[in-house]
Amino acid sequence: MSLIHTDEGVQKHIDLMQAAINRMALNSSSCKTWCITIASGVLVVSIDKNQPLAVLFALMPTAAFVLLDCYYLSMERQLRKEYITFVTKLHTNAITVKDLYLIKMDVKWYSKPFSLLMALFSFSTWPLYCLLSGMLLGVYMFLTKNPWLKGVISQAL
Repeated sequence: MSLIHTDEGVQKHIDLMQAAINRMALNSSSCKTWCITIASGVLVVSIDKNQPLAVLFALMPTAAFVLLDCYYLSMERQLRKEYITFVTKLHTNAITVKDLYLIKMDVKWYSKPFSLLMALFSFSTWPLYCLLSGMLLGVYMFLTKNPWLKGVISQAL
């Protein structure tokens, strides 16, 4: 039995998929927000305590958030593909009851390493994390080359 776009089940399925896509996009955005917050906090504490080496510790959560952000972005892309497939079936009147409420996704991060790699090189991920990592490394190098500056900065804070 073929379904049409006005059926309640079809509308609920589309709403469900859109909500899941929005949730993945929000999770990806939250990764960026938390990464900047934690890196900034570590940076301030390391300068306040006159420990420039501690700036490098901010690279660890940055790396973790890069991976998590790429995971969410790859899941969002998978959901978008499922959504497009569903809508294409709907427009060609090929959708059946069996297609409703069934979202086929592989959520294991290691099963599709290429999708994670593609997410890593996405314009929504690499500029922020490269800029943040470069800034942290630059601050570390600046503080280690100019030890007199550590005291000046910590007094200003």
